[in-house]
Amino acid sequence: MITPLGGGLSPLGVGRGYASALMYKDKVLGYSPLAYWALDETSGSTAVDATGSGFDGTSSNVTWAGEAFVDGGNAPTFDGTTSSIDVFSAGLSAVYPHSAGSLMAWWLTTSAVMNDGNQRRVFNAEGGASYVIRKLATPATTMQLFRQARSYPFTYPGTVWTQGVITWDEAANFTHFYVNGSSAGSLIAGTATGSLSQARIGAQNPGSFLWSGAVAHVAIFDYVLSAAQVADLATV
Repeated sequence: MITPLGGGLSPLGVGRGYASALMYKDKVLGYSPLAYWALDETSGSTAVDATGSGFDGTSSNVTWAGEAFVDGGNAPTFDGTTSSIDVFSAGLSAVYPHSAGSLMAWWLTTSAVMNDGNQRRVFNAEGGASYVIRKLATPATTMQLFRQARSYPFTYPGTVWTQGVITWDEAANFTHFYVNGSSAGSLIAGTATGSLSQARIGAQNPGSFLWSGAVAHVAIFDYVLSAAQVADLATV
């Protein structure tokens, strides 16, 4: 288990402001996500969609409350070989915001995992377009934010909670990438076709690209978060 940071500053170097996991969850819910898996459960096999929209996920072999989030709340750990959470449903596929939207996730792992030579995925949604937050096999210590053949790689050495956000708008023809609340670059949007066919936290599918470490606060929004909103959501 990775020892969570304590004290007055979060790993992002910003004031903690929010004293409990409930308050950070409320902060995310205040932005009206389409679907939101806080992943703060302590037992069972259900990852509850905190929006109340019913897009609950089903977990396999995750350790609930295996890690502490920045604010001390619960976060599950994934073993890198069998753990994942299936959040796909026909209902989510029907409303997934391919034309314009945002995806956010937080993750934590170790420097050993970041140097293990394996691709591993924090979040994966495919069908119509691909929406992926992943660790690359090479080069070492490299994470990547990816949507529809548009991507942004960045160095992540491990051991600190990190937030990644992708926003996109096909009409305005852009995809933006953010790391820890700061803009990391923009590319043209690319066009999504078809419908979502799978969505999973901690893997591409049950046997591929399995995450090793912790994941928390995965949210999908059916609108484009502004730079200010992304920065606010990076503050825990």
